[in-house]
Amino acid sequence: MAADIARFLRDKFINNFEVEEKEHPELPLHSFFTDIKNILEDYTITPSTPIQINNWLNNLNTALTDCCILSEELKTQTKKGPLQGYSFSQLWLLRTTKNLLHKIRKNLHLLTRIKLVKPSSSSTLAVAPTQEKASISYRLHGFDEQLKHIEAMLNPCESSPGFKKVAIVGMGGSGKTALARMVFLNWQAQDSFSPTIWISLAETLKGDLDFEQIVMEMLMQCSTGETFEKDVSLEEMLFILGSRLEGKKYLIVLDGIWHINRDWWYLKLKEALQWDFKGDESALIITTRVSKVAERMVGKNNLHQMQPIMDRESCWSIFTDAVKEEKLISIRNPILLKMKDDIVDQCDGLPLAAKTLPKIISKHIYQIQFFSPELRDLAARRIQEAWRYSKKVLMIT
Repeated sequence: MAADIARFLRDKFINNFEVEEKEHPELPLHSFFTDIKNILEDYTITPSTPIQINNWLNNLNTALTDCCILSEELKTQTKKGPLQGYSFSQLWLLRTTKNLLHKIRKNLHLLTRIKLVKPSSSSTLAVAPTQEKASISYRLHGFDEQLKHIEAMLNPCESSPGFKKVAIVGMGGSGKTALARMVFLNWQAQDSFSPTIWISLAETLKGDLDFEQIVMEMLMQCSTGETFEKDVSLEEMLFILGSRLEGKKYLIVLDGIWHINRDWWYLKLKEALQWDFKGDESALIITTRVSKVAERMVGKNNLHQMQPIMDRESCWSIFTDAVKEEKLISIRNPILLKMKDDIVDQCDGLPLAAKTLPKIISKHIYQIQFFSPELRDLAARRIQEAWRYSKKVLMIT
């Protein structure tokens, strides 16, 4: 339907312009209209064409009518004086129309520069299924209340209407990413938002930021199996991203933001997607361990501070789930069960610690049971070292 309207408006402009330029040889802003006509004649409107084109074409037809009326008025006016026969109101109309046509021409040019091609072996990025984009390998035991709090912050019935921004803040290993994934994959989010976009920034922002790669990944995740040619500029990718998301209720997760002095890319993304002006119920979730970064990006009132797991059984459940994944020992192993209280104490309520320890402990308990006394003694010492190792892991992740 939208594509049919766009074709009608395009044909209406082209036909009217061809008639009017014959009747008005000195049509104001003739060169702008000619450029736009040439662009439209070469561009094929399809159902995937951004819906904003209808507004551009409608404004274009109005601008053509205004210029034709102005041309008729100028026929009866003497072109003398500093204003060359124009009144102040006519000059103002001419100026605003010129700016409008310049913007329309630029937008249409950018639109035609985005050339979709079929995925190939040399494609820059692949579109992953939602479950693969942000899969959870374990239940986040003990975080049900925190999950409810995040969902309430995103719910327009329980918070103010409009675009939602939420930051999940906490130390390394506190479960920020896992909680964000739970929200992302929750059936309510999958039913309420489309598209849903997950971008992992933790590794990217430790080194040089490739903002073009981030925007490309976002485009891939809100497309349907296409990829984009490599010569598309960052400005063009941001433009088409805004076009793809315009009028949609989407969810974007930016996971693992580190540096406050590198948020220029966020400001460009914010401007391109017009988050300050969105009246819909789309949402953005970021995760970071730096409170200043969170406040700067989403505001002080939109922070969720991660809380440690206070329920010891929930912490133990995360640990045993990870033990099952290692597939070396049973979760009912007597040695493991004797260590339960020590393991829970060492985790300090941090999910990542409960996930890290099984990688070492399972292996060494296996050695204690099935190897020589010398190796059993070594394994026992290694288990003690695992406590210290887990702390180091949390400090660097």
